[in-house]
Amino acid sequence: MDGLERWEAEANGVRFAGLSCGRGPLALCAHGFPETAETFDRTLVHLAGLGYRAVAPNMRGYWPSQAEGVRAFEVVDLADDLVALAEQLSPGRPAVLVAHDWGAFAAYDAAAMRPALFRALVTIGIPHTPVVKQTPRVAWGLRHFFAWQIRGPTLRRFRANGFAYVDEVYRRWSPTWRFGPEETAAVKEAFAHPGCLEGALSYYWQFMQPSAEGRRRHAELLRTPILVPTTLVMGKDDAAIRASGLRDRPDLFPRGLEAAWLDGAGHFVHREKPEEFCAVLTRALGAAASD
Repeated sequence: MDGLERWEAEANGVRFAGLSCGRGPLALCAHGFPETAETFDRTLVHLAGLGYRAVAPNMRGYWPSQAEGVRAFEVVDLADDLVALAEQLSPGRPAVLVAHDWGAFAAYDAAAMRPALFRALVTIGIPHTPVVKQTPRVAWGLRHFFAWQIRGPTLRRFRANGFAYVDEVYRRWSPTWRFGPEETAAVKEAFAHPGCLEGALSYYWQFMQPSAEGRRRHAELLRTPILVPTTLVMGKDDAAIRASGLRDRPDLFPRGLEAAWLDGAGHFVHREKPEEFCAVLTRALGAAASD
């Protein structure tokens, strides 16, 4: 895609590689599972058009970022990565943080941890945990957190038939999206490299079995108000979460939490409805700039 460049940096003890586009203040984009930096290709170009230097790393454990040798994949580790990247790439100037899925989990922690580093937070597909009502629908939609703990069968299932299970995951989480093979090609290529699939699934494994320190830090951050203007973008066809499944928590978002629900999209709303998503992104960043 025109304007996209390969990018590398080392932060928080991890070698990151990904994509960048444009010049200007930093917009840091953090992907989820199963994705790579390429999930933000159109978003990066759009952010560059708004005057940002848009950067999307492949998150820790995802090839071509460092996969082998990385052992810690807890939410707080991902948040520490985002903080370290923001400090290195945007010294002295608050950055925009755009994050999907696991990237969103990490972004909430990073914004709670170091609010002065970020001037706007836009999350996709994953609300902040304390605002989600614990309903049977949510539990069913998140059943993979438990199923994928059985490591050997899960790894074999993903690797079978050229990683065809990745497409099944996309169809389950975005049931109305009719996508082509190009949408999952980059993540299948990444998962074929040694250590990458294990690293990506370790997000789930360590979430369910965190270290004592990781559990303590994450629990503290879940109680910490996020002092960054936040916009949540969700698809109305998301398999797990509906607008009625969220609760108001103004105590956690004293500067506001705006929610945008887009028609005809599920979990991968930024891919399914890129023009509508980019319009929401433009409004959110404009509002944050004038705040």
